[in-house]
Amino acid sequence: MTGQVKEDILCRFGELGVRVSNGILSFDPTLLPESEFLKNAQVFEYYDIHQSLQKIELTKGSLAYTICQVPIIYKKDGDATITLIFNDLSTKTIDGNSLSKEYSDAIFNRSGNIKQLIVTI
Repeated sequence: MTGQVKEDILCRFGELGVRVSNGILSFDPTLLPESEFLKNAQVFEYYDIHQSLQKIELTKGSLAYTICQVPIIYKKDGDATITLIFNDLSTKTIDGNSLSKEYSDAIFNRSGNIKQLIVTI
């Protein structure tokens, strides 16, 4: 990658509010413009850690991207929470906008245990 490409990636993660501090992943999209959120429902396609094409149906007013091949879905819906969806489809909701070190490590290490995150902002 060129220096410009790296800079663009870092700037984009800054706009999306992705922060990593002491190995802990957090989300604070204060710089993200309203225009970034979907105007209509849409299908989000990505490749998981097994290189399999996956699809997620997104609703109007949401936004999606991946970190280490884990989809992160932003929804505007009240209090700040993060809902983790695991591979066995069980869920855990965390109040606030930061993951624990354990969950952050699972994403960074591409463990495959976490299927997706839904971040409510």
